[in-house]
Amino acid sequence: MITMTTNFACALLVAIFSLLTMSKRKREVDMRIEIISLVTFWTWCAIGYHFLQIYLKSKGVTMEFRITVLLEIVLLMRNVVGLVISVISPVIKSSERRSIPYGETRECVGTVEMALSTELPFMHFASYIEAVDGEKGKNTITLYTQIKLYEDKAEDEADQNEVQEMAESILKDYIRAGSPFRVPDITDEARRNIEKRFENRHARPLDKHLFNEAYGTVINRLQDYFIAFQGSKMYSTLCEELRKNEIIYERLVNSDLI
Repeated sequence: MITMTTNFACALLVAIFSLLTMSKRKREVDMRIEIISLVTFWTWCAIGYHFLQIYLKSKGVTMEFRITVLLEIVLLMRNVVGLVISVISPVIKSSERRSIPYGETRECVGTVEMALSTELPFMHFASYIEAVDGEKGKNTITLYTQIKLYEDKAEDEADQNEVQEMAESILKDYIRAGSPFRVPDITDEARRNIEKRFENRHARPLDKHLFNEAYGTVINRLQDYFIAFQGSKMYSTLCEELRKNEIIYERLVNSDLI
């Protein structure tokens, strides 16, 4: 009788957790609640068995019967192990969200920084800048990306030789007089300060702040471009594409695909 009861209890738990696993695509289930509930259930089972033994002992139940009860508990624990292996692990895995990104939305063009850090807005914005300001605009946004790459490299505490090579390349291509992609908005004073910090690299290792003045100038110029971009047809086209992305994401959510 006890064996039938324990097996029925485990079967019931298997069914419950299987239903929870199947329902993961419909709703989010807090795994902590599930696990705590399971632990609580078996804790009360253990407490109940302890008091049952005390009760049986007080009634003078024979040792043979108590051993039989113990064997039933062993079978019960066997079923618990089977439950954990066959059900709990799949439930935990099923609770992990799929790695499907939210995607690019119209929020990505809320500020110039967001537009510059998102692929689709960046491409449209860069095309607009090059269309309205030619090589000067192209050099400005390219310098921005080069400085960001340099900052990431310096912040990651990469080898100083690599950081130095990247810094020297930016100086040679965009900052120094006679540079092939020189950005004229950067003042001579800013250029001197950058060169001074670069030349002092042996006394003080290069860090991500090397191009601070150039970055400030470039981002201010890009902000001006961005304000004009927001009133352009290219911006409207971008927003239409971003809205399509939002619709696709909403359909994925409504179809329980994410």
